[in-house]
Amino acid sequence: LIEQWGGTGNENPRDVAAGEDGQRLIVGYATDGIDGEPGIDGDDMFLSVRYGAALSAQNWTRVWGTTDDDGAESVVVVDSAIFVAGVTSGRLGSVDPASNDAVLTRFDATGDLEWSVQWGSNGLETVAAMKATADGGLLVAGSTSGDLYGQSAGGDDFFVTNITTTTLTSVAGGTTQSPSITVQPFFSGVALDITP
Repeated sequence: LIEQWGGTGNENPRDVAAGEDGQRLIVGYATDGIDGEPGIDGDDMFLSVRYGAALSAQNWTRVWGTTDDDGAESVVVVDSAIFVAGVTSGRLGSVDPASNDAVLTRFDATGDLEWSVQWGSNGLETVAAMKATADGGLLVAGSTSGDLYGQSAGGDDFFVTNITTTTLTSVAGGTTQSPSITVQPFFSGVALDITP
């Protein structure tokens, strides 16, 4: 069984995951929107949630990013929250990028974007994979050409980032605030505290 769909531009899927109730999640980048969702500019990240044996039924699709190039590379579901890791050459979080930075975006189960965080160095970052950890955190793996967590060993180095807080914090009055997320390398004690 093969299913094919897309928008008027180019689409490049990068990862798939199983969601709740038989949903299938597909992430990647598109040049001109997808599934009726308009593009922003350049390459934009997309998340398409589909269901059905042929994946032909669309639950919802989200396209997001900056006016620069962006790409979603990996997707995982943790306790009905959807996390998408990727790269941006624009500004999605609190960091002004030197070039491509890593980015993590959280959606709720209905497709509402809850937050995005961005981290990077003076060089180029790529994201290759993401996995959920037993304690509810995330591991994001990629490469960097800069000094992300210390001095570069030369050329492109790999990194594994441990995201230790992935939930929204409730505050008085029933509102929520952006979480403070600790981003640290998997192999050392250096940590960057970032707030989306």
